[in-house]
Amino acid sequence: MGFLERMRRLFGGSRDAGPAPRPAASVADGDSPRHHAEREVSVLVTRPVFSSDVTQQLIQRIRGLMREVSGPGDKLLLSTLLRAVKNDGVDLPAMPKEMVAIQGMLNQPEVDVPKLAQAIQREPIIAGKFLAVSNSPFYSRGYKVVSAQQAIVRLGLTNTRLLVTAILARSKVFHVAEYQEEANRLYTHALGSASVAQLLARLDGRSEEDAFMAGLFHDLGQIFVLTTAGNIKANPKHDVAPTADLVAKAALQLDEGFSALVAESWGYGPDVVFALENHHRPGPMNGEEVVAFPEDEERLTYLLAAADQMAYGFTDPEDPRCDAARQILDALDLNLTPELMAMAKETADAFAAEVGLQSAA
Repeated sequence: MGFLERMRRLFGGSRDAGPAPRPAASVADGDSPRHHAEREVSVLVTRPVFSSDVTQQLIQRIRGLMREVSGPGDKLLLSTLLRAVKNDGVDLPAMPKEMVAIQGMLNQPEVDVPKLAQAIQREPIIAGKFLAVSNSPFYSRGYKVVSAQQAIVRLGLTNTRLLVTAILARSKVFHVAEYQEEANRLYTHALGSASVAQLLARLDGRSEEDAFMAGLFHDLGQIFVLTTAGNIKANPKHDVAPTADLVAKAALQLDEGFSALVAESWGYGPDVVFALENHHRPGPMNGEEVVAFPEDEERLTYLLAAADQMAYGFTDPEDPRCDAARQILDALDLNLTPELMAMAKETADAFAAEVGLQSAA
């Protein structure tokens, strides 16, 4: 069964019945600029108010790592990260200005579609891939779009936001000169997680936009740690560099906390921030091979946790992380069938190819 047929069977419709369904409504079928603006928008660039629990946990973990190292490069990395948590002279990374500009247009009470299209066409990083995505089999409506404005109408404002953010993230967020191989790996996994999280959110009746953004940025903390380490290595004023072991350990142990802080500083809503902070936590309770049923406010966290594990298991359906995903989805009363797993991988692979990667595995 092909990819499009899988999508039609899951979400309804057929070639004879009309256009194939899309991840979100389009401008043409009811998601008008005014309607889009009247519903809640989850991304607003605001001043962060960090949770004391998150910052205290990060401080404790960084200090714990400090007790394990002795080299000057490792100490410099950890002290720099500690200052970032305390906002003591070292800022968290700002949302890339291109994202700010385009999301600002999308957040207006009435979206000026022609102006938004012009902004997209002025960005060579976005324009070509954006048109390619809108003409891909996943979104195609039987005719080829040749302009950004036509693509926005086809995709809808929500999908436009998701795709533009994913395209910009490749070069503006997941770009770490000293650790580009690791950054590429994280971006590939993030893209797979985002695609699967959006698919699962649709099945669960949750916000697809929140799910996609949570999947895309759930390892943002690792990128921040790698960027900080890379800046130290590249700075001629420093005659030291952190060790590879410490960088890897810090990236993993501080990932959730820094992901939450950066996302909050970028204005993402509390559901997304909570999911980033806690997406590694859903798991068997009291030694039993079951996952606790989530409270309603935890469902996005569980969806993200499952998507994270499913994306890791794309190369091997028997990967133990697929079992973890099944347990999490069981708690959500969603069944991880082989067909759903295959569809999730096809969705992620197609999306990855459209934004310039060969595979989301």
